[in-house]
Amino acid sequence: MQKKSQDHFEFSQTTSDNPLSEVETILVIGQRISTVEAPIRYLNERVSTVVWIQWTNYWITNGPPSEIVVFQEGKQVSSRKLLSIIPPQWLVRLLNPITYLITLVTFIQATRKLGIKFDLCLGVTQFPGFVGVLLHQMGIVKKTIFLNCDYFTAKPWSLYSLVIIISNWMVKFATNYCDAAWYVTHRILDKQISVGMIKNSSILRLIVPEGISNQDIVWSENYSKTQIVFIGQVGAHQGIQLVVDSMPQVIKAVPSANFVVIGGGPYEDSLRRLVQERGLEKVINISGYATRTVVHNLLSTSAFAVAPYVPDPYSFTYYALPGKIMLYLSYGLPVIVTNVPPISEEISKKDAGIVIDYNADQLAAAIISLLNDPGKLERYRSRATALAHEYDAESIYDKAFRDTLLRFKTDLD
Repeated sequence: MQKKSQDHFEFSQTTSDNPLSEVETILVIGQRISTVEAPIRYLNERVSTVVWIQWTNYWITNGPPSEIVVFQEGKQVSSRKLLSIIPPQWLVRLLNPITYLITLVTFIQATRKLGIKFDLCLGVTQFPGFVGVLLHQMGIVKKTIFLNCDYFTAKPWSLYSLVIIISNWMVKFATNYCDAAWYVTHRILDKQISVGMIKNSSILRLIVPEGISNQDIVWSENYSKTQIVFIGQVGAHQGIQLVVDSMPQVIKAVPSANFVVIGGGPYEDSLRRLVQERGLEKVINISGYATRTVVHNLLSTSAFAVAPYVPDPYSFTYYALPGKIMLYLSYGLPVIVTNVPPISEEISKKDAGIVIDYNADQLAAAIISLLNDPGKLERYRSRATALAHEYDAESIYDKAFRDTLLRFKTDLD
């Protein structure tokens, strides 16, 4: 019988010695998200050759095509765009199996073409983790680490159920055939245990939250004290519509308040229509997909952020560590968040934001309380930065890689 996740791993401060000193090549497969970018930066400082397959998820609209990027001694030396199948949103669920199959073949061909036998492969989320295990079985990589970032529950009698069934099958395959499994939260591992997904009890399973590099922590004193920000995929489950519902109350109390939405997605068109229907075009700016520079400028000039997740029992956010929240904290942005993701408990405990129910009146009150009290806002911003420092990337990944490589170090020689 599996033990509960709390018995497996807790990250702690470690020495600064490089735990990857005997690793020469590593393949990372994952999206262009902070959950992948943080370990990429860490690895580029410690491993001579890092290859990153930047996967563009078919759920994301207007995103760049998938790409394979090669780093040598921390510097990018080459990149090549890969075949990316991004069907219209209304066809995404129907074409899900075909999309995965084409992408799988594309990724296998791209890695084989490099002619490298990788010491390690880090697959981030279900599909990349699945690909990593297949590459291991094909002899392209020696050892695989599967980083679990979420858990999906299928709605009965829903077309979306097909997507969830395929995703959970890939998770079950990867989590039982990888060489080590990492989890960004305890909830994900505990859920996999409770539903009987884990069959291989010999695999090392560690809790490895997303790390924040010290050089990524931004402290800005020149910010707009009335600008609220959201970044991420624009989906109905993100709860952005709740902010729209609350803005009339906010504007009545603080006429200069404005809300910026960074990102695109399946709910983007509906959100734009909702904003127009409410006559809030001058108050709410939906930027769509933005460059890194634009994202940095908008985050560094905002006062605080929102993450009003819908409390849907089928939402993966209940189990995940949302990358957007870690990004907010790295910019010293307090977060007004619904009590859905596990980190909401820590945000409340550390006063790094305000935790609310999914309620427009509560959201409006929380927003107004920060906009109308500059001193309170400054205190919350300082605490958000302090919480970001607690997720120091070097400490987290040093410990995770050291414990992992101790398990199968001899196989890398």
